[in-house]
Amino acid sequence: MCLIAFAWSASERFPFVIAANRDEFLQRPTAPLSRWQTPANISVLSGRDRQDGGTWMGFSHSCRFAMLTNVRAQQAKPHAHPISRGGLALSWLESDLPVTAWAQSIDAQRYQGFNLIVGDWNTKQCHYLSNQAFLKPFEPLAHTKPAQSAPNFVATEMPRGAIYGLSNAALDTPWPKTQRLKTALQASLDGQETQQLIAHNLQALEDCNKPSTAHLPSTGVPAELELALSSAYVSHPENAPTYGTRTSLVAVFEAGLGLRVTEITHSHDGNPPSKMTQALAWR
Repeated sequence: MCLIAFAWSASERFPFVIAANRDEFLQRPTAPLSRWQTPANISVLSGRDRQDGGTWMGFSHSCRFAMLTNVRAQQAKPHAHPISRGGLALSWLESDLPVTAWAQSIDAQRYQGFNLIVGDWNTKQCHYLSNQAFLKPFEPLAHTKPAQSAPNFVATEMPRGAIYGLSNAALDTPWPKTQRLKTALQASLDGQETQQLIAHNLQALEDCNKPSTAHLPSTGVPAELELALSSAYVSHPENAPTYGTRTSLVAVFEAGLGLRVTEITHSHDGNPPSKMTQALAWR
């Protein structure tokens, strides 16, 4: 997952809303949004990485949720044999530990750079974690120190009543596409019906607009690729023909009606996208 906007108790009617795109290599085998049993026999709702078994975005029947992005920056001394980052999201969904205890059980150095948001709707708590010591929440990437792997990661609680944005840098780093999606999500919370809210955010996730060169982030990839990746929707760029936005997802918790998750799967082969909607009886 490479772009997320997340409203955390920012609306009385819609206290929990996610709009997110997953960008990935097109040939990586993937299962669409569905209910399935994890190896620990926990029922979850998520897409699934069929290559390594994890997920980038998921929800459990016990009201836990997890969202994952990678870090697009040069890392200091990456692990020689890293574990798939999708296993982190799955591990949280399977666990019943509080976030601090769970984080202490993870060897964060075994993974390439990641951002992870984990939460529990029952406790109304949500935390941001990263294994990159230079990634401090709310600090732009340009003003941070060189990337260094942290021996462990610290769970930073995310205050309620806010809209957050996350891509491939630290939480709320103001990349243009992140800011545009946050703005769209904020607008969707004002006076719209549920289906309108979902449609509004799905449209925002299809935004192909790219910023000017002066406003591009600098993450260590060639300038042409940086530009290709700078829109919310990455559409099979010529300089990366095997990579693009695979899925767009909107999750909405509406008071009294539970959680509804809608996922659009993009084919990139000329065929129309497919759509799946599932619900969980969260309270």
